[in-house]
Amino acid sequence: MIESLYHTKTGSTISIVGSSPTAMLYSGSECSIAVNGAALLPYKFNYFMCGDSRSHLRRWFDIDCSEVRIVAELIATLDYKLYPGVYNGLIDRRSYGVTQQLSIPKLPDPVIPHLTYKYRSYKTGIMKNYTTKLMYRATISGCAAQLAFYMGCRVLRLYGCSFINDKQHYFYEDDHSGKIYQSMVINMDKILTELRQLGVRIEVFGKSKLTAYDKQYLS
Repeated sequence: MIESLYHTKTGSTISIVGSSPTAMLYSGSECSIAVNGAALLPYKFNYFMCGDSRSHLRRWFDIDCSEVRIVAELIATLDYKLYPGVYNGLIDRRSYGVTQQLSIPKLPDPVIPHLTYKYRSYKTGIMKNYTTKLMYRATISGCAAQLAFYMGCRVLRLYGCSFINDKQHYFYEDDHSGKIYQSMVINMDKILTELRQLGVRIEVFGKSKLTAYDKQYLS
């Protein structure tokens, strides 16, 4: 379904806003994809994206923060903005793990304009082929970066994408602990490196463990 967004923002600047404290540097001035807890920021984003099998348990999940919600099929049926009450009895409202993706029954299209997406395993060198699935293992921010490229962005700005395990993992208080694994950092850097090779300028705002960028703004 995400194919409907491909080439819709050709030559644009797109901001990805994640959940780490550097998300507070975002000013709400560009086309934006909010990821996970960024929904708690006081902005109306163009897109909101989430896809963890536990996303529906987070307090930010039900916030109406965007024009378009883009949710992984793993949890899409638990999002009542995509599938309101009229779908009760027609769909199985449950979450799936990534390894269970093939078990997900075929879903009806969600309510317009919202979208769903599927995952594929990580592999370098395939983004230039405009695949219809998003690679995981680099957090949802990595999925958002891939989508931004498919949409046609030429400048990608990253806020709240520190990829650092510090005492304040999120910019907000949360009962659920979050952990960044080194493999996530490595895979995100691989994605960003590939995007740069394909002509996208990468700008990182705030302190970050990422290294594959053209410019970093620390204040």
